[in-house]
Amino acid sequence: SAAELATANGHRPAARLVFYDQRGHGTSGRGDAAHATIEQLGADLEAVLEARVPRGPVVLVGHSMGGMTVLAFARRRPELFGDRVVGAALVSTSSGNLGQLDFGLPQLLTRVRTAVLPVAAWTMRRRPAIAEHTRRLAKDVVSAATRALSFSSADVAPELGHYVDAMIAGTPVDVIAEFYPALVRLDQSGAIEPLRRVPVLVLTGDTDRMIPAEHSELIARELGRDEHGVDFVVVPGPAPGAARAP
Repeated sequence: SAAELATANGHRPAARLVFYDQRGHGTSGRGDAAHATIEQLGADLEAVLEARVPRGPVVLVGHSMGGMTVLAFARRRPELFGDRVVGAALVSTSSGNLGQLDFGLPQLLTRVRTAVLPVAAWTMRRRPAIAEHTRRLAKDVVSAATRALSFSSADVAPELGHYVDAMIAGTPVDVIAEFYPALVRLDQSGAIEPLRRVPVLVLTGDTDRMIPAEHSELIARELGRDEHGVDFVVVPGPAPGAARAP
């Protein structure tokens, strides 16, 4: 589980940790397709806080779509930042322009991806059984692609690779398709201001192919990292030609 991974190094933080699965992911229930939006995820985060952490200060930590959720929550409840929300961490996330991602692919393949993804999203949403069957048939290919995009090195603990595989494979294809338009149209640039009132960690990897470091750099710049106590950290990837695990 995410909680087990978060404490795998033996560290037990003094703070209480609350983890939850986004709607349609993991063990969380499905919602209506019309609610497959980042704004709804911000509302879901508010509901989790009200149910599990009704009082006291909180620090919000979000990775990828979780970071977008934190931004959506900031836009939804800006008055809570600085009082209820006392800090935040945005890990490998984005405030917009996700439709321009190339995943490190050559320009020709990027053009193919741009043409194919909308069709694939339509198929996953309208013909989920066909899409799921195709995903099962191409399990090894999907797994290899997942690991190539998720990790900058082959030197990754097997259990972590299996965890990522299982997490993605466990998300129904129609859920992925339902969120696709929301991700492509994402624009959370207007959600930055409330975060300027609290310490923020913006963390990314310099070889991240899913959401390149430039997206985190933009967030840090919009937060005013030189003026508002923003800690912008870029984790270096393996050097070109570095040895890989057998």
